[in-house]
Amino acid sequence: MKTNQNQVWYLVRFSLLAPAVFALMIASFNQQARASSSGCTSIGDRGFSLTCISVKGKGLSVDKVKGSFTKVTNLCNWRYDIVYTDTNGAVYRTQRGSTHSGCAGVGNFTVNYKPAYKAQTGGVCAQLFVNGKYVNAACQSIFP
Repeated sequence: MKTNQNQVWYLVRFSLLAPAVFALMIASFNQQARASSSGCTSIGDRGFSLTCISVKGKGLSVDKVKGSFTKVTNLCNWRYDIVYTDTNGAVYRTQRGSTHSGCAGVGNFTVNYKPAYKAQTGGVCAQLFVNGKYVNAACQSIFP
């Protein structure tokens, strides 16, 4: 009987804690760039891999955008493009990055805006390309 009570208590605690943990996980995936923001997304069928974006600024002013990837195996001839979209998802600016020749398991870039870039309300994405083909993107929201 004691084991049954312990199991019931465990289920009660888990059922109370699970929604809070789930809500925190969802909130961490949907960060918005009021001042600074960052986030990562998996690259999918390419093993344990992440592509990330970090945005620094305030309101609609963007001071810096960083992108990076971490991969178990190497990615060759990679580049990041920075893509800005409005609230309808329409692209209004694409900043094409330079291709990094060779192969690497880790890569990153940084774009500094001086003066700060005045973005529209919407989003910014760091799109990863490998050998000229789109692989994935990590995005953050931008709003005043």
